[in-house]
Amino acid sequence: PMQAELVAYIPGRCDTLGLLFMLLAALAFRRRLWLSLLCAALAMASKENFVLTPLFILLTDRANPQPAPWRRHIGLWLVAAAYVLLRFTILNFANTFNFYGAENMLTQHPEYRLLTYVTTLPTGFRLWLWPADLHHERAWSLYTSLLTSKVWIGALFLVAWLGLAAWL
Repeated sequence: PMQAELVAYIPGRCDTLGLLFMLLAALAFRRRLWLSLLCAALAMASKENFVLTPLFILLTDRANPQPAPWRRHIGLWLVAAAYVLLRFTILNFANTFNFYGAENMLTQHPEYRLLTYVTTLPTGFRLWLWPADLHHERAWSLYTSLLTSKVWIGALFLVAWLGLAAWL
């Protein structure tokens, strides 16, 4: 239900489109590598977050009782590398890597960005489980210290989530 909101507005359609192409790439990976590479490229072209498509396919393939050889994955990683290279050069329209347009606490101190991000994880998980109070914009407080309880809760949440993923 949380992702259903994305269909309601035009800029959010890139999430759904990217997910479609990523899943098609994963489905085609075993039988038609060329189709998987094409779908992976289309996923990345839909939204830059889908540059992680090769990682998704690698992890799902390793969960298979008979995973494909490592060599089969190289093409996906080359597509991702080509996309990143294009993104840093030709596709870097109007300095798109500068998310804020001006210097601020998050651009000057990457550690503050990391600490603040960690505090968003429990809220994001809660929204994933119970999608209430959905809206396009959220305001987050800036966290600058490890000594804050929300940072510790978020960090413990992240460690637990990664531990569960490693265990499974």
